[in-house]
Amino acid sequence: MAVFILLTRTVSAQTDSNVIHHPRFAEFYVMVGGQFVNFSGLNSRLQKAGIDKLTAGMVGFGAGMNFNVDRWTAGVDVSLMQGSQMDVEVTGINSHIYLGFNVLQSRTWALGPETGIGFQYIAVAITKPSAAGGFNEALDNAQNQVELRHGTTPVDAALAFRARSYLPVFRHLGIKPTCKFGYRYGLGDNTWKVRRSNIQDGPRDRAGNFYLSLLLTFGRNRRSSPGG
Repeated sequence: MAVFILLTRTVSAQTDSNVIHHPRFAEFYVMVGGQFVNFSGLNSRLQKAGIDKLTAGMVGFGAGMNFNVDRWTAGVDVSLMQGSQMDVEVTGINSHIYLGFNVLQSRTWALGPETGIGFQYIAVAITKPSAAGGFNEALDNAQNQVELRHGTTPVDAALAFRARSYLPVFRHLGIKPTCKFGYRYGLGDNTWKVRRSNIQDGPRDRAGNFYLSLLLTFGRNRRSSPGG
């Protein structure tokens, strides 16, 4: 029995030594996560109008692609954001390009900072009680929803903790997770716009936000040839 256990461990170690843990040059991934947005400028005006302020939390999901060269990683991704509460719905899109460097790494994991720049768009729909007396009147005259829009160009700084080898999931399929914690800072203190209007006196926000994302890359580890 002891000989069998020793033999099993030896074969396992030999098999593992043939696995190439370094990431591929190009990888596709999907991601899920959440963010906390600073709506201070808009919330100040909403409260003055007697409307509940927006909550900061939003969930998101998206996809991206990165390129790996030694310790360097460059990538691009896009994510959709969603948040809701009573009478208010918030949606958005965030896309950015980034560059990262692994300051610490082993055969199986890496840790390093990332910096990037992108574009962020947020839409807020506020629903109020309708004053319409009938269906046609609601369609023609009595507007009971106001749509607000905000766009900015944020600088993105993050810390990424990533696996360098695929974790087995099903047969030859593996998954390689990456966890990112970061902050987006809007370069412009931009004005909120009202959809289909020329209103120019809207509140201003940078819409900066902290975020946490989980990235999942699917694939399998490559193995070296028997000759090494």
